[in-house]
Amino acid sequence: AQVAGQVTGSWRTALKASRSRDDFDTLASASTFTTLGPIGTTQPQLGWEHQIATPLGTALVLAERVQQEVERPGTPFAVSERTVTGLALGLNGEAGAHGWQATVRRDRNSQFGNQTTGSLGYGYALAPGLRATASFGTSFVAPSFNQLYFPGCGNPNLLPEEGRQRELGLVWRNGPITSRLVYFDNRIRGYISSGPLPTNIPRVKVDGISASVDAVLGAWTLAGSIDSLQPINATEGTANFGRILPRRVQDSGRLAVDWSGGAFKLGGTLQAFGERFDNANNSTRLGGYATLDLRAEWALARDWVLAARLNNAFDKRYETVFGYNQPGREAFLSVRWAPR
Repeated sequence: AQVAGQVTGSWRTALKASRSRDDFDTLASASTFTTLGPIGTTQPQLGWEHQIATPLGTALVLAERVQQEVERPGTPFAVSERTVTGLALGLNGEAGAHGWQATVRRDRNSQFGNQTTGSLGYGYALAPGLRATASFGTSFVAPSFNQLYFPGCGNPNLLPEEGRQRELGLVWRNGPITSRLVYFDNRIRGYISSGPLPTNIPRVKVDGISASVDAVLGAWTLAGSIDSLQPINATEGTANFGRILPRRVQDSGRLAVDWSGGAFKLGGTLQAFGERFDNANNSTRLGGYATLDLRAEWALARDWVLAARLNNAFDKRYETVFGYNQPGREAFLSVRWAPR
């Protein structure tokens, strides 16, 4: 539920309240030492946001409160409830060739204490259509209840992640075409590893390059991107120093093409991913793969749309986690009614 509106000519406010409930029921399990059954998660959230026009740009003031509760059959988790209360301030503005953005946020987590994060960003127009950007930010990620306490798979000794992110970029716009090139360098302390029995990796480095192009050419829309990164265990003096983080892809690419004509829309997305490793010492390799997804829409009437989607059209067999197959070919047919 949301109530939003303009308080004055320069002040807009929004009050939002929500409540979500998720139930995950394990009907049968290979586990011989515990009965899982249904695990329920409830999350009520309340937020109050203000946007205020100032001489330096648009200021943002945000206050929010999130409560997380989890329940399961039998013995409850060691901690089954926590509250996160946050206050954030931000500023986003531009003048001439210059643009800037600054944010700061203070969170109080009832399970992991207080944490302050923030970011600074700056952009400069080098020439018409060409813009250079730079940013620096910090992050804080608390482990989930499943990562902490899930039977047989959680680690109750996990601590939150703390990170620093730096980024340099170029954006070029030429009519209907937009190109982006970004270099990023992320450093994380206490990185939470993937899979069962996760641990905190003391130091992790993730750096790389991302390039993308988007274009609208008449009835055609094209979008392509290539990402190349190095997700490295940077904890010196350990056996896995310099190795690739488990289940993280280094190279990936995406190409999407869509066509629109009258009442019809057709499109497809080709995605390709390089190899990854399933374990910390990189001895278990998972091969790369590519998938093709197809889609089509037909506007039957003013408010009605018939849509079809074919995922993994060539029925590619692949794994992103060792021993767990991903879905093969999937077909979806839907009718959407959206009165206007």
